[in-house]
Amino acid sequence: MNKYDQKYSLNVKANVERCKSDSVYMGEVLLANEKLIWYSIHKYVGNPEQMIKNSCLDKDDILQVGRIGLIKAINAFDTERGTKFSSFSVIAVAREVRCFIRDHYCPIRPTRAANDLILRIKRLEDDLGYLPRPGKIAELLGESREKVTKALGIGQYIRSLDEPVGNKNSRGQLSDGHITLLDMLEDSYDIELETVDRLYLESVIKKVKELLGEKEGAIFGLKLQGLNQSEIAKKINVSKMKVSRVMKKIIALMEKNGEHL
Repeated sequence: MNKYDQKYSLNVKANVERCKSDSVYMGEVLLANEKLIWYSIHKYVGNPEQMIKNSCLDKDDILQVGRIGLIKAINAFDTERGTKFSSFSVIAVAREVRCFIRDHYCPIRPTRAANDLILRIKRLEDDLGYLPRPGKIAELLGESREKVTKALGIGQYIRSLDEPVGNKNSRGQLSDGHITLLDMLEDSYDIELETVDRLYLESVIKKVKELLGEKEGAIFGLKLQGLNQSEIAKKINVSKMKVSRVMKKIIALMEKNGEHL
């Protein structure tokens, strides 16, 4: 690793901690770690070039959202945990981008002629039991190879992430239990997302504990163990009203600190 890489590497604990207190340095780190952002998107979201080509998404928008995800990962990362930052950050970046895509995705719709050709190609594939090469498709359908190639390219990406998929009944209708393409994508790494969510929550809890007094911290700790207010009050010899006030304060701190992750 050269001196430049060492200066901005987020696998160096001191660099992560510096980002949390130095906004100028944070900006430099974001610029220096664009490869990490694009890697995260490639690995867990998809090919950015295809997103740009086949939808209304803009490359700069995708990158900006990825940076937001990286900032959240930096703020939430616990350098004492022993986890490699790059392993922690890829899911945080991907989740941010996927949420953006879900809210802003606008697939390119084919023209009527292109849509007709796509359907004819699909029927041909069903009849033959396989999809021939573009040249053979053009010959069988009496279309130019160029039109067939374009139709194949469009047909591959026209479905929205929210389009329902699943088994169809005898009438060709989707069953009541159908899921969307987005659901299928989410299922592929639910375990990793759960891990990140847990780490985010633990990070918030750690920050809140640092803002509490000794007695308040004890109440919070017992609450995290699953005790109710009466049990907590009895265990540390305080009134239920005291426990209630402390819990309201803790909830407010949780919400405030969670917004900055």
